[in-house]
Amino acid sequence: MAECCSDEGKRHDAFCSDVDCDAGLREEASAPPRERFDAVATPSAKGCSSSDPGQRWEASPSGTLNASGVTLKQASSGLCLGVVEDSSKPTCGSQVTVMDCGKPGAKWTRVADPAAPGQFALLSETNHQPLDLYGGADPGRRNSDLQTCASPEFKDNNLWALTAGALSSTYTKGCVHTANVTVTTPKQLGPTNVWARPMVGGKVAMFFFNVGTQSADVACDAACFAAAGVSPSAAKPFAARDLIAHSDLPDLTAPGYVAKGVPGSGGSVTLLLAPKADQ
Repeated sequence: MAECCSDEGKRHDAFCSDVDCDAGLREEASAPPRERFDAVATPSAKGCSSSDPGQRWEASPSGTLNASGVTLKQASSGLCLGVVEDSSKPTCGSQVTVMDCGKPGAKWTRVADPAAPGQFALLSETNHQPLDLYGGADPGRRNSDLQTCASPEFKDNNLWALTAGALSSTYTKGCVHTANVTVTTPKQLGPTNVWARPMVGGKVAMFFFNVGTQSADVACDAACFAAAGVSPSAAKPFAARDLIAHSDLPDLTAPGYVAKGVPGSGGSVTLLLAPKADQ
C-alpha cells in the first residue's frame, strides 16, 4: 500500500500505516539500478530540496532565455541534462538522462514563453522536440519521468523555470533530479558491504549487507558517508529511520554509522537518512 504515502514517505491519512510507507520506500530504494542515470521530477514542490546537489542545475549560457547550445549541468554529478535519442520512438518517448556535457544530446535551445515571463521551453538540439514531463498530472507517482515529445512548445507539461539553481516544472512545481543511482563504499570489507542510493528531497537510503557465515557489525565511516554524499553535523543533523524494524533512530550529528549484529548469509539493515531541515 505504498500509494498511501507521499514521496517523502509520510502518511497521507490515518488509514495508512508507517509500516506501509517503510515498505514502499524500501522497495523503491532497493530496486535494481539501471546502467544509466534517469532524469525525473518530484511530483510537487514538497519534494524540492535546496540542500540536495542533485536538484541544482547551472545553465550555460546563463543570460537571455532565448538561446541555442544551452547546457544544464548538475551540481552533484558534473554531468549535463541530455537526450538519449530512440529511433524507435520518432515522435515521443526519447529518454532524458545526464551525460557528458560535450555530447550533442546535452545541447538545448531555450525558448522563452511570450505569455509568461521567466518560463521557457527546452528544445533538444538532436531531435528538435521539447522537454516533456510524463505522468506529471498523476499525483500517485513518486516521480514524473522526463522525455522529449513532439508536442506544442508552450504546452503545460513543456514549460520550465530555473530559480536559484532549481529546474522546476511550472505545471507541477516539481524539481528535476536524477534517480536510479547507486554508489558503493570506496573500500569493501570482506563479506560486509554498504550501498547507498539517493532518494527524493535530499534523502539517502543506506544498505548494510552481511554475506558472511556469521553475524557481524557493518560499519560506514566518514569516508563511506562522503562517498554516499551524506554529511551530517551538529549544525545540520540527519534524521534516521530503520525501514526494516520500522523505528526511528537517534539523529545523526556526525558522519558514520555501525549496524550492529547484522545476521550472516545475506542479512541486512536498511536506513533512510533525511536532512532535518526537510522534515
